[in-house]
Amino acid sequence: MASGRIAVVIREMEGPFQEQLVRAILMVARRENLEVVFFPGRGLGSASEFERQFAITYGLAEAAPVQGTIVVGGTLGRDADPHLVRRMLTRQVAHRPVVAIGTDFGIGSPVIVGDNRGGMRDLLTHLMEHHGCRRFAYMHGARGSNDSVERYGAVREFLVEHGLPLRTELEAWGEFNAADAMLAMPALMPYIREMDVLVCANDSMAQAVIQFLNEAGLRVPQDLRVVGYDDAYGSGDLALPITSVSQNIQAQVEHTIAVLMAHMSGESVASREVVPAQLAVRTTCGCGYHLYLEAGHASIPDWLLLAEESLREMLEAGAGSDRDFLDQFEALATTAGRHGLNRRDLVESLLRLSLVSPQQAPEQSTTVRRRLVLAAALLCGIEERAMKEALPPFRLNSETFAGRLREGMRGQRRDDVQQALLQTLSMVGVRTAFVVTYGGVGHVDAQGNTTLPLDARLLFAMLDGKLLEVEHQEFATALLLPWHDIPAGALPVCVVQPLFNHNDHYGYCVFAMNDGWRVSLEELRDGISSVVCGRLVIAEIERARDRLRNDLEQALHAQNALSTQAQQDDMTGLANRRGLMQALQTLGSSEALAPWLLLADLDGLKGINDRFGHAEGDRAILAFAHALRQAMPEDAVCARLGGDEFAVLLPRCAPSMIGPLHDALAREVAAANAGLQAAWEIAFSHGYSALAGFSVDALVEALRSADELLYQEKAEHKRHRGPDRRMELRAET
Repeated sequence: MASGRIAVVIREMEGPFQEQLVRAILMVARRENLEVVFFPGRGLGSASEFERQFAITYGLAEAAPVQGTIVVGGTLGRDADPHLVRRMLTRQVAHRPVVAIGTDFGIGSPVIVGDNRGGMRDLLTHLMEHHGCRRFAYMHGARGSNDSVERYGAVREFLVEHGLPLRTELEAWGEFNAADAMLAMPALMPYIREMDVLVCANDSMAQAVIQFLNEAGLRVPQDLRVVGYDDAYGSGDLALPITSVSQNIQAQVEHTIAVLMAHMSGESVASREVVPAQLAVRTTCGCGYHLYLEAGHASIPDWLLLAEESLREMLEAGAGSDRDFLDQFEALATTAGRHGLNRRDLVESLLRLSLVSPQQAPEQSTTVRRRLVLAAALLCGIEERAMKEALPPFRLNSETFAGRLREGMRGQRRDDVQQALLQTLSMVGVRTAFVVTYGGVGHVDAQGNTTLPLDARLLFAMLDGKLLEVEHQEFATALLLPWHDIPAGALPVCVVQPLFNHNDHYGYCVFAMNDGWRVSLEELRDGISSVVCGRLVIAEIERARDRLRNDLEQALHAQNALSTQAQQDDMTGLANRRGLMQALQTLGSSEALAPWLLLADLDGLKGINDRFGHAEGDRAILAFAHALRQAMPEDAVCARLGGDEFAVLLPRCAPSMIGPLHDALAREVAAANAGLQAAWEIAFSHGYSALAGFSVDALVEALRSADELLYQEKAEHKRHRGPDRRMELRAET
């Protein structure tokens, strides 16, 4: 009997990092006798209408009959509106205990995070102390991602402490994915000879960078060291194992589930736990045990001997089931990987152990041999179903899967649909699946708001390869499934996927996860959507329409990008004067209270330009723009009016808030000055005024009033400082 059912809210389940995390959740949940339901919902508020449709999965998670929820941070905020993500998670917290892993979304729930800063500092320390690296380049992750911000912050702090610059031309944005990393590399190539190491904010970008360099005729690590983060490839089983930082996903998941279970029991739990990261030193930094594999180098690394000894002890113990053994072995393989061993090393170790006759009874000897085979199969990626049934592993693409499904359709009656689904799903390794249709039509709007019909019914139910009778199986959508008719333990691990066409939702699928699937989740979802629609010819026409719609969306996206560019300052990325006016008009249409305007002006920018050049003046402008963004509230609209003039539109403000905002800006400017280490410092003057309305005239009048206060303050600064004396002193020093 399961001890409880939990939901896992996650953006996606495919990708090396996500797969590590999902495996860890399954391992711990199985040990704790928990049922797990995964709700992958993609990007809330995404620019793609297709992507937005998956947000209905979050609505299903909110209503589902579970006792607790794990929110997987990491990529949940990627391509999503942060406000929408927080709002969705706040609704989850209102329904049940929630624990976040990887990212603190500020929703008041406990959070388990990896030590991004500590892990990055360990990596940089290794590069500096063991390899003498002094010239660092950096590839950022996704903009706005908490992991990206923390990792970059650690890099900046470390380099400042050691008196090393991180030049802006040696920074690039890879957005945490291989495609963007490839696109970012050409801008870095002219400076390759000026780098000792390129630090990537995750391993997917590092792998893409290595591929790009190889294609350019450069060698890693000989010509350039490349390192990553996350240890997404686990045991380093790539052709060139990546030096990385392991987030210690297993430990994070252990803590997360323990805290969630305590939370579900009503116990008091800590609001935040930080799990130490672990440095995984391999080949791409210039270290690693890979050298022993080269010709003429016969020594075996110490850690490989230790791994063999640990494996021998596990085999001799012989306790537990084969599944328990494989869980222990996978944990051993992951730890070994952090010490430079790849999967080939461990397979060779298994082969050596298989040649040693164990001193055990015959039945124990049989168990040992079977477990050696299972461990080798796990390392080689052989599917469990293929091993059991001696079937050659293969994958079907979406066209083949959908085509087979259509071929099995003899008509549009319920029986026709059920038989076609049974045969086709069985063929691709899906043993347990449920297809649910709504009593009405569901919708998702651009803000991520979901409309779920109250009633649902089972269209199809397959349990362990057998078709179940589902006639008149109606139930409340909030139940997800009619659990009273499903045998206990039949769905220990399942995943929910929506069925939709364009923006009309007509149901969802629930699949029991196993190792024998030979299609992806999206291939299953897409194929079943077209059949459940029940109109195959119309479905084909709608696919053509969808492709046209995607083209139109791209054109609209490009048009929106041009519109944004017209309202944006090219240098700083802040709004320009037109963008400020547009923001004011938008506020007026929402019937908001009259806002306030804060005006800021850089002191001494002309002196910086004259004495140190316009490039340094641009650095001052960019640094102040960044400080302004950091200091102002989330709903503020920061703008550069031109030259050294900046303005901030404050939708919700009062006179008493101006002083604290000025102090916050002063602190950010002081931090920027400390980090710049330039021969000059940023200084500013400010003024402020309430707007009498939302018109152009109101804005002009507020600018005039704020400008008067600003120049009074600027004059006061000059009287106390003397003209440009501050810069002269800094330059002389």
